[in-house]
Amino acid sequence: MWYTGLLLFRSEHYPDSGDEPLWEEVLLLIKAESEKHAIDLFTKYGKSEEHEYKNQDGSKVFWRFVKIASLFEIGCTIENNTELFHRFLKESEIKSIDEKI
Repeated sequence: MWYTGLLLFRSEHYPDSGDEPLWEEVLLLIKAESEKHAIDLFTKYGKSEEHEYKNQDGSKVFWRFVKIASLFEIGCTIENNTELFHRFLKESEIKSIDEKI
């Protein structure tokens, strides 16, 4: 079966800059034997993407895997127009997205 997973990552600064943390959403497509297997693979991927670096101010920035925000089973075949992800949004969430565009 094919699964999509929406993974959430969060940045942390040391020392704490006082700024609002930056979040990253990653939509990933994997093939797995079961939902449990998919969760294991998404979690392994998320943890493997954690990293740290020094920014231009010399502060350490840590990117941490937070969670699998959503998981969807796609089915057995992937072809044109296969829906990979969907979600329902509140009006306030749409306004938040519009502000970023």
